Amino acid sequence: VSSKLSSYSLHFGMTCGDFTPDTAATKQLFTLAEQASKKKAGQQKKIIERPSNSPPFQELFREMHHFCRTVASTNNVLSLADAIENQPNSRSQEINWQYSAAAFSDRLSSV
Repeated sequence: VSSKLSSYSLHFGMTCGDFTPDTAATKQLFTLAEQASKKKAGQQKKIIERPSNSPPFQELFREMHHFCRTVASTNNVLSLADAIENQPNSRSQEINWQYSAAAFSDRLSSV
């Protein structure tokens, strides 16, 4: 968009002496440039910057999937809820689950 705008300005400047033409085409290009700039600013806000000493994203991805398949799996959580409801001595199972989940969360936040 900016290169087209520059070429219009240069063309009108060389042919008409007006380097800032106010035509429908340039107005449309200015509108497009403004929209692109707003979109870029919005996308910049979405960028997540990871600390320089953090492990590669692939490792984080793998750990998250492993956690979701094991500790936080639907079956595991449902069986824990069932055990808490039906077995009075299931407190240790709940504590172990909470410890595993908290340790995973702490590890993610410390990297």
